Amino acid sequence: MRENKSKRLVIDASVAGASSDIHAREPVAKNCRNFLQSVLKICHHVVLTNEITGEWNKHQSTSARKWRVQMVSKGKVLIVDIPPNTQIRTGIKGKLSTDSALQYLEKDIILIEAALLTDKTIISLDDKAQKGFSEISQELKKLRSIVWVNPQENAEEKLSWLRDGANPVEKYKLGFVDQQGG
Repeated sequence: MRENKSKRLVIDASVAGASSDIHAREPVAKNCRNFLQSVLKICHHVVLTNEITGEWNKHQSTSARKWRVQMVSKGKVLIVDIPPNTQIRTGIKGKLSTDSALQYLEKDIILIEAALLTDKTIISLDDKAQKGFSEISQELKKLRSIVWVNPQENAEEKLSWLRDGANPVEKYKLGFVDQQGG
């Protein structure tokens, strides 16, 4: 039985920046716009912290800004004050200091912190960050249950997932290990 209640989604500024108006022909722009519009129509909420809001303000497209205004008017924006999670930051930064290839993850720790204190769901175009956090999750078990969804990949599947309640799907979790090797 599916639980179909409103989910609190942490949506990365990468999605806000890529979204475009209805006339966009570029697939990423259309898929991000369609995803955001579905969030608006469905009962889900967007989670914003001061840091995430700052990123949105720097990178959002005009259509994402209009979407955010509509979300606010419908009471679907949750502005939360999330203090830095020192345990997670220390764990991630410890891993970052030993692996220079993961240094780019530092800016996305704010997404992880917000997800951990809400419904553990991140929407982002950043596959590199998803892969890096997935690798780190093998050591930092708290990260394993975070769902990371790229609205651009298999766009129709992701819209269906959103309409069906945005419930955790094993293959979308950072801790998912493909037993088939693919």
